[in-house]
Amino acid sequence: MGNQDHGQLRLKKLVCSLLLVMGMTLMPTAASALGSSQNPQSGSVGLEGTVAGPPPANAPTVSTPGNGQTVSHTPITVAGLCANGLLVKVFVNNIFTGSAQCTGGSYSIQSDLFSGRNDIVVRQYDALDQSSPDSNLVSVTLAEGAVAVSDRATSSDWSETLAPGEQLKISTATGVKEKLNVDTTALTSWSHGRLIFKDSPLTEVLDELNRYAATKIRIGDNRLASIPIGGDFIAGGSSEQVVDALAALLPLRVVYIGPNEIVLFHRYEIETP
Repeated sequence: MGNQDHGQLRLKKLVCSLLLVMGMTLMPTAASALGSSQNPQSGSVGLEGTVAGPPPANAPTVSTPGNGQTVSHTPITVAGLCANGLLVKVFVNNIFTGSAQCTGGSYSIQSDLFSGRNDIVVRQYDALDQSSPDSNLVSVTLAEGAVAVSDRATSSDWSETLAPGEQLKISTATGVKEKLNVDTTALTSWSHGRLIFKDSPLTEVLDELNRYAATKIRIGDNRLASIPIGGDFIAGGSSEQVVDALAALLPLRVVYIGPNEIVLFHRYEIETP
């Protein structure tokens, strides 16, 4: 074999060695690129998304408060049934007022009201904030004129809210408090010059009449105190006419004590042999 053949053989061996080295160098790079496409490393960008499903098909319900109800305070409790796990939102007159997660198939939310009529609607939302249909519409009226009563004279935290048609009685002797439902027409009749009573104890009737009368009427027999009285009297009218009317209906004995006082006693029947 000549020198030329030996030279070509050495050249081929050199080329093969170079190709082998280059192949070994490129293999980790390709593997790294493949791994990077499957598991993004630092400095890379990954994308993920959620395929939207249909919104909640069923509407929640409102069971509290009742439709047409009148209340005297705010906030109130709005409660009802819903789909477990969804977010329930309350809207009053189309204004969002509160929300809560539906737990165990029900919800309860404190919601403020506006003065006058309030139209309450509830909706439930999924994780994509997709809304269900509206609940049943509930209309509630917030009555004006409620008053809060508290005890500022002592360190007591006691307070009471009175709605129209309610009256609070507090005993000055014992401090016992009693909230009553009253007839506002009768209670405010004095402003129209009349005093109206409906089954009120006689002692209360006389106390009210005496506020406007020059001649006071007293009870001299405690058995008369609780007799129920109903009637329409003139504020500041004649006390004599009042006792005449009472004596015509009740077993009373009327005794005049001086010019400005009349005392009522129980009338005893005289037995005849």
